[in-house]
Amino acid sequence: MTQLLYFASFKAKPLKPTAMSLKKQIPSSTQLQFDVDFFENNFKERHIKDINRLSGSRKFRRYFAPTEHVRKIHKEIIEKLRKVLASRLSTSSGSYFNASPFKNLLGHRFFAGNRKLFFPRYWYTVDFKDAYDSVTDAKLLKAFGADIKDKDLLDKLKTCCFTPAGHLITGANASPLLFYGYCELTIDGPLREFCRDHGLTYKRYFDDLVFSSKKPIERFKKKALLKIIRENGGFEVNHRKIKYLDLAKGPIMFNGYCLEHRKGEQRIFLPKRHLLHLKGLLWSALNGNDPPEPSVIIGHLNVFLHLIKERGCGSNSLETQIYDLWQSYRVKNLKVV
Repeated sequence: MTQLLYFASFKAKPLKPTAMSLKKQIPSSTQLQFDVDFFENNFKERHIKDINRLSGSRKFRRYFAPTEHVRKIHKEIIEKLRKVLASRLSTSSGSYFNASPFKNLLGHRFFAGNRKLFFPRYWYTVDFKDAYDSVTDAKLLKAFGADIKDKDLLDKLKTCCFTPAGHLITGANASPLLFYGYCELTIDGPLREFCRDHGLTYKRYFDDLVFSSKKPIERFKKKALLKIIRENGGFEVNHRKIKYLDLAKGPIMFNGYCLEHRKGEQRIFLPKRHLLHLKGLLWSALNGNDPPEPSVIIGHLNVFLHLIKERGCGSNSLETQIYDLWQSYRVKNLKVV
């Protein structure tokens, strides 16, 4: 599941099950009580095309858009959950607490003998299959245990955060934080402990899990990691997306960022297609008859500027051209930048 960076509406056949058939998915008596009518009146099914600007990948997804009334409830849930989770969570492996794909990538760096910062050679990446559907109401509340003592918060979680089938709602405001907390309390701790004992580094962003090592990652370690994911979190992995990568064999990509080792030096960079798009936007803004809105320019450039600032190495010719165009744009639009 990539971070949703851009949404574009499209016409598609409804994915099953539709909102009208949700009443047939009322949980069994072993699950939590659920107000089906509340869900159908406050969450509207939508279909989107999800485009990752960095990697260029495109996915078609179904999500449920909450009403304004439910958005306000979810805002209260998030505020209370942050306080509940703050005492339990110390990792930045999720999408909260000042985490980002770039920071997680930097978390794999280590000091070499010459005091230079380097990345490990070997990488193992894992992606969940149907991540939100794997987090059910009963499993999540069991993981949180006695941490949630606020009855009002508990009632709102039961009523506003799960589908009638008991799955975490895709599109609901509090779902990312609930997913983050569930993963931290079920799999992140055991995975970090295993990695510490076996010379691995582990970081997670949403459902993208990345492991790295200076030495080859043996088969028994991979099997042990997958076992923790399945047994502790109840997740199934997407085997088509599992990758074992060797940085010595060529550039590799994580969450849209590319990493390469060439001539004794390492470099983090963005895909060429993304850089060319940035260059085209800036050129149109400076010379075109129909320039893009400033918010569009800045939104696209944030990742690039952050990368240039943080990675601590020189830029190639295309990156230099983009940065020079950005400086010209800033001079021309000082009032909006």
